[in-house]
Amino acid sequence: MSNLILTKESSSEEIKNYFHAILKLSQSDNEFPINFDEVWMLVYKDKRTAVNELREKFIKDIDFQTVRRKVQSSNVAGFAYENVHYLTLSCM
Repeated sequence: MSNLILTKESSSEEIKNYFHAILKLSQSDNEFPINFDEVWMLVYKDKRTAVNELREKFIKDIDFQTVRRKVQSSNVAGFAYENVHYLTLSCM
């Protein structure tokens, strides 16, 4: 959602832009348009707690989708795997 952060001090224009972005996401063909890494900190203090809550309280492949991705690492193999979670709009 292009780094748009709302606060109590947000202007009317910023609030309007936020809801336009939500509307755009709701009209997309992508069933899981929200990258979990971009929103977990809105509610939780740490990512581990957020991921645990996601797995315990929501349904995989209905509310969220997990994609395993290869990433560069400094280990012997030179890479590692990470889980990337994508949310439905209602799950967000």
